[in-house]
Amino acid sequence: MPKCVKIRRKKRQVCIGDLDKVIDIQDRSLDDGFDSETEVEEFTTLFSPWSMLETVKGIFVVDEVNGGDIEVTHRFTIRFPDQTITGEKWILFGGQRYSILSQENFEELDEWLQLLCVKKGSDAKNAASA
Repeated sequence: MPKCVKIRRKKRQVCIGDLDKVIDIQDRSLDDGFDSETEVEEFTTLFSPWSMLETVKGIFVVDEVNGGDIEVTHRFTIRFPDQTITGEKWILFGGQRYSILSQENFEELDEWLQLLCVKKGSDAKNAASA
């Protein structure tokens, strides 16, 4: 009779006390009407989850559109949301805007979502158009 050998999977956990920052997940719309010479950006907040913020260094995401690598500057971890978060969404935190480069569903358990982001700059400027 064969012997059963258990293979343990890792289970990453986030302590509820670590979720101490409220961020805004936003959608961006561009209006480049024929009568205006400049694009007008408008950001709409979809929801505002509690998150854990980490500044990171040495993590890169491959840019398949433009080629090359983009260095990740910040990592946000949130509870898995009801809404889909893609790279088209933006994060607003502390007056700074962040572009979402990648997301990871920990162990595909739909409990925690990690968002790898790059800081685009102040919300007061048109930094998000960069």
